[in-house]
Amino acid sequence: MNRLVLLGHFADHQSRVDGQIVRTRLVRSELSRRLRDVHLASVDTGRLSHAPIWTLLEIHRRLSVSTNAIMMPGERGLKWLLPLYLAWMKRYQFRLHYLVVGGWLPDYLESRPQDVKRLSACTGIHVQTRRMLLRLKCLGLGNVSLLPNFRNFPMNRRLSSGPDPALSHRAPLRLVYLSRVIPQKGLELAIDAVESINREHAEPCLSLDIWGPVPEKHREWFRGLIRGRQSVIHYCGVMPPEAIPDMLPDYELMVFPTRYAGEGFPGVIVDAFVSGLPVLASDWQDNGEIILPGVNGMLFTAEHPGDLESKLRWFLANKQSIPAMGQAAASMADHYHVDNVFPDLIRAMGLEPEGAIPA
Repeated sequence: MNRLVLLGHFADHQSRVDGQIVRTRLVRSELSRRLRDVHLASVDTGRLSHAPIWTLLEIHRRLSVSTNAIMMPGERGLKWLLPLYLAWMKRYQFRLHYLVVGGWLPDYLESRPQDVKRLSACTGIHVQTRRMLLRLKCLGLGNVSLLPNFRNFPMNRRLSSGPDPALSHRAPLRLVYLSRVIPQKGLELAIDAVESINREHAEPCLSLDIWGPVPEKHREWFRGLIRGRQSVIHYCGVMPPEAIPDMLPDYELMVFPTRYAGEGFPGVIVDAFVSGLPVLASDWQDNGEIILPGVNGMLFTAEHPGDLESKLRWFLANKQSIPAMGQAAASMADHYHVDNVFPDLIRAMGLEPEGAIPA
């Protein structure tokens, strides 16, 4: 029997949720659902921080009997775990695949050429964007392939209807921010833009709901950011991943003003597209590979308040264009459905994907 072990941070017993954890859990779920004739095991590498010896022994035990292994480390995990994984790969002759989460790997490898050589020994490196694919190939890695971000969602899902034409001149345009609440994600820029534009009108024309976890070290910063602004700026807590398809269609536009250094192919953009929401995002990292200006959203110059305000004014002046952009976004989401992405990973592991899997 084929044996597969998945090594990543699942945080199963924690309330913490971020893009890495969501993707790792989704990969595990899909492997379990699709590989019924494969023995699947997983090890939570997040436990290394409080139970390092037990976790390393468990990783070794699983790898020693596996035919395939998938690793999903972040930057620190890659630095310390890759040499171990490769040593055990040489000893036990399993195939090792690296699913990269985020866009940080090319910059990391430019300063660590020794890890370029190490990664060349992996069976496959799977990245989320063409930019990363090309940069890693330029660094000399020939074992790289494209595996975009993905979501599992029903094709007959509920979509945002966009602004109601009967209310479009009176009701504020409903914006949503869905991501970690940290300074590097650009939330302050979005809040300032909403406030600035609203001040130009007799009544608020924009509202912004903020969803996402607030790390403890940023809570005071965030409290100061929204203090006195709660009339149209609302913090709503953490949106459970399973509730996203039901809740996002209540909005009309997603704002994603990130300047986060590790940003790759953000899953929240796929979430927005699945719900038929256009996305107004910064032109940071790989956002331009996903968002087609004027088709399924708009891009503004990263860290440029004036350009963000200009694009928001465009949406206000062209509310009638939002439903068509939302439909285009929903159509593009189908490219990122798990059924159109995940079989490529299964084939890369030398396994045969099963037929259509019920959602």
